[in-house]
Amino acid sequence: MTGRPVRPIPSLQALSASERHRAALMLRAWDGAESGASRRDIAGVLFRTDFSGLSAAEWKSASERRQLARILAEARALVGGEYLTLLRGGQHRRR
Repeated sequence: MTGRPVRPIPSLQALSASERHRAALMLRAWDGAESGASRRDIAGVLFRTDFSGLSAAEWKSASERRQLARILAEARALVGGEYLTLLRGGQHRRR
């Protein structure tokens, strides 16, 4: 944006393989939520499992439901501006 060439990302700022995977999950979950998909459907795509056969009580106690809630909370924080911290070289705070 400033007309200067882009430099490679310093190794301290580069994301690890697990961080890249988590970021991909966050983006996919956020896209699904923004497009109106149910949390069950989003979890089914992310975790490659069909949750449609679960009762409401089973879904409420499913560990994948809680994991998805954490992923969406992190995605919401990043979309809300925390991504700027990452771009500036700071550490993303997991919630």
